[in-house]
Amino acid sequence: MKDILVRVSALAVISAPLCVGVSRSLRAQTIKLTCKQSIFIGKLASAACSAKYIISPDGAHSDTGCLAILNNAAEGSCTLKVTGGPATKSAFVSFTKTAFTLSSTMGGNTVVMNNLRVKNRTQTPIASKITLKTTTLAATKVTLDIGGSLNYANGQPAGNYVGKVAVRANF
Repeated sequence: MKDILVRVSALAVISAPLCVGVSRSLRAQTIKLTCKQSIFIGKLASAACSAKYIISPDGAHSDTGCLAILNNAAEGSCTLKVTGGPATKSAFVSFTKTAFTLSSTMGGNTVVMNNLRVKNRTQTPIASKITLKTTTLAATKVTLDIGGSLNYANGQPAGNYVGKVAVRANF
């Protein structure tokens, strides 16, 4: 039996501002994306096998293979807000890559997190990318939940694995 502890921080990536004409002047609309809650898979116990641990943006978690979670996993969370006036265009939220490598704090070992998913907490289905319409963006802030799959290799060394998943939002 081995133990592995995993924490994945969400890194916000913001696009260039959108300029909007307002009574003979221009103002820039920007998206402020802040990710404060990490995806926390936590401590897993594993026998010698290959397995996948899945944490969904809606908080559900499951595994394929021989992993056992030893604590409560939690999806990551980001907030999105449009500044510079009411949104005039839809915003698109996605990940900068399809997979991210997490590294052991003890050095040398890695695991891969892929199958990344995002969900607007109040509306959209879970997907790899979502579109937020102007009516959704009219809210003070939009909360986005994120999740993904951790791929645990046969013989994966025990330890603490950490890394960052980059979330992008643009008009």
